[in-house]
Amino acid sequence: MAERQILFIVIDDDNYHHSFSIIYKIVIYCSQHHHKMLIIFPQVQGDECSLFIERLFMRLKPEEEERLNRILAPIRNDERVQRMKNYIQHGSISTYQHVENVTRLSYWLNCRLHLGADERVLSIGAFLHDYYLYDWHKKSDSNKMHGFTHAKIACENAKKHFNIGKRTQEVIEKHMWPLNMSKIPVSREAWIVCLADKWISTKETLFCRAKVRAVAEQV
Repeated sequence: MAERQILFIVIDDDNYHHSFSIIYKIVIYCSQHHHKMLIIFPQVQGDECSLFIERLFMRLKPEEEERLNRILAPIRNDERVQRMKNYIQHGSISTYQHVENVTRLSYWLNCRLHLGADERVLSIGAFLHDYYLYDWHKKSDSNKMHGFTHAKIACENAKKHFNIGKRTQEVIEKHMWPLNMSKIPVSREAWIVCLADKWISTKETLFCRAKVRAVAEQV
């Protein structure tokens, strides 16, 4: 039996994105040959490190990426959807990046756990679940109850702009359970997005705040 080894991978802040495909192959090699691996990020921000690790170990297969892109291309390219890039969701993460993160995790869970969800309903519902199109950090009479109301607003916008069906509407309307206690998810698509949103939101809130603090200190 070959001797087990510990591989140390040092990733600096200049080349870690370019090294991604190489590192992914090393991860696969280590798992197949039972080697231990330690990835070191000496100068990478916590949010970048977290997103990198998530992308590394929750990687979609090329054919999965192709299917997901085919489903979402008309929505991603819509100028109204692009407006989500102008609003911060959690920490330093825009609403657009947040829904992208939730969509990818939802899709990954469905594929890896063989949950049998409808890929189109799941992907579109996840991508439009926060399609409310305003900055919730700027308090006003219309959004002071944002946590309780934004799912309904997002659903109304999605129906008006993309003519989504009932099952996709449920994914959007019920993603804030249990805060919205009466909106209990029923379909597997709604449950997947609801849970994926909780995980992503917690991660973004806890680990993606460095850039926001830096900007605040400069003002």
